[in-house]
Amino acid sequence: MVARIARGLGCSMNKTRGANSRQQGGRLSRGLALGLAIAAGSSTAAQAQQLVINNDTTIPAGSVEQWPDGVWVVSGTLTIEAGVVFEIGTDARFLVSGAFGGRLEINATAGDPVTFRAIDNSWTGIQLSGADTELRHVIVEDFDATGIEVADDASVLVIDSFVRNNAQPAGPAVAGIKARAFGASGTPTLRVVRTTIGPLVGLTGANGTDGDLAARTAQSGGDVIGINAVSANELTVLSSTIGPLRGGNGGRGIDGGSGGTGSTGSGGTVISPTGGTGGAGGAGEDGGAGGNGGSATGILMEGTINAGSPTCLIANTIIYDMFNGKGGDAGDGGNGGRGGRGGAGVSFTPVGGNGGRGGRGGNAGDGGQGGDAGISSGVRILATNANPQLVNNTVFNIEATAFRGISGEAGSPGNGGSGGSGVASSIKRSSAAAVYSSTSFIFCVSLSSVSLGWLIAPPPWPGSIPA
Repeated sequence: MVARIARGLGCSMNKTRGANSRQQGGRLSRGLALGLAIAAGSSTAAQAQQLVINNDTTIPAGSVEQWPDGVWVVSGTLTIEAGVVFEIGTDARFLVSGAFGGRLEINATAGDPVTFRAIDNSWTGIQLSGADTELRHVIVEDFDATGIEVADDASVLVIDSFVRNNAQPAGPAVAGIKARAFGASGTPTLRVVRTTIGPLVGLTGANGTDGDLAARTAQSGGDVIGINAVSANELTVLSSTIGPLRGGNGGRGIDGGSGGTGSTGSGGTVISPTGGTGGAGGAGEDGGAGGNGGSATGILMEGTINAGSPTCLIANTIIYDMFNGKGGDAGDGGNGGRGGRGGAGVSFTPVGGNGGRGGRGGNAGDGGQGGDAGISSGVRILATNANPQLVNNTVFNIEATAFRGISGEAGSPGNGGSGGSGVASSIKRSSAAAVYSSTSFIFCVSLSSVSLGWLIAPPPWPGSIPA
């Protein structure tokens, strides 16, 4: 716990700015934050400790505050004066927990807003759990998935603020503001007034990779939602602007691999002199499917409330430039493998034997299916028991300009294998030259030592025949 560790270390809440150092009672400085994290045993981001601000703390106007890592839980009252810039690390979280008495009070103005942004590339956004909060004149940017998340029994008003310019998303969906209930822990209330959400972009799906069909299939592009209420008790959006939002493009499926060459047929023998048929070529792999494009939705209300009907009022709001993501192109099918070469035929005459038939070429792989384009929507009410009221809104440029990805082409069938060659062979026994034909069953030896009758009825083999 921050306060307990600070007391144990005898730390004061001082911050040095350039050459000047001044006392700032109740203020948590960057240097102290790092010292507390290390003292608590947090040497890496993966081991980041839960750092609790359980005393009433004020951050003076115009300060630049950095929270590089750790899970920062506000369980006291954190007051942020006008013009403060919060810079938060990729592995850090900013959580206001109403269950532990946390409160966030922001005293910003239109000319001196409070800004939440990333130290480097991205951060996880503001999380308000069970805490009644008013976010007025706030700018939230550089977040990777959700700019402002409202959970449990929290009642949150976002007014005269900007939620914009998210970083490269870390997950499949991006939401500017999201309210959702977790199980039976309560249902949130979200009111958004005179607030601008956008521009926001979705995740580009990853391309397929070498491997099985699942690996060759590309990932879908990420969805983008301006305001998303999931099983919320109330959603009110007044005089706000949402757009532009662009769903992520689907990734490209990878081409299937070619089938292997069939095995060579076995060679002929004395008993079966014709060469064996070559093995069939392997089938080409199917191409991977392209990923689906991500959807772009201005306002989405979904889920159900077990008790009572949720309220949904959207009035005097402009929703524009909703662009769906393009479906990814698919991979082409692999070519079939070439059939194996026929085995060599054997004959014990000067004329070679019959070679085996070449193997059948492999079947071609099918091309993958192109990914579907995403959906563009201004407002979608999917909550089964919602009572939506839509009053005097302006919705334009809801464009399905991106299309389905191109399906892959089938591979070419494999060619048949070549026939086997004929091979002549001779057999010798003792001093007599002998040639035997398995077709005519004629056994020939020197006429000086045997009877001519042997040409018609051959005698039994005189022992084993050498190879």
